[in-house]
Amino acid sequence: MRHTRFTDCDLSHAALGGCKLAKTVFERCLLVRAELFQTSFSGMDLSDCDISGVAISGGELRNARVNLEQAAQLGVLLAGVVLAEAALPRETH
Repeated sequence: MRHTRFTDCDLSHAALGGCKLAKTVFERCLLVRAELFQTSFSGMDLSDCDISGVAISGGELRNARVNLEQAAQLGVLLAGVVLAEAALPRETH
């Protein structure tokens, strides 16, 4: 998929394994229990999507952007994932 924008889409249980994504955007999408094996989401912002229960082997979300809640759900599979700035606690002085 090239130059594709998914906005407010329900992709729950979608089989997206082995997809080649280029300049693809996901905004407020439901990716609940989607199969994402061997599909790179590098550089994509998934922080406003629901990615609960996604099936990944680990590297698919490397360099993708997720929020703090998503990071907690994904746990150890997140090596190399970037947390969205809004999700990080701000320092107060």
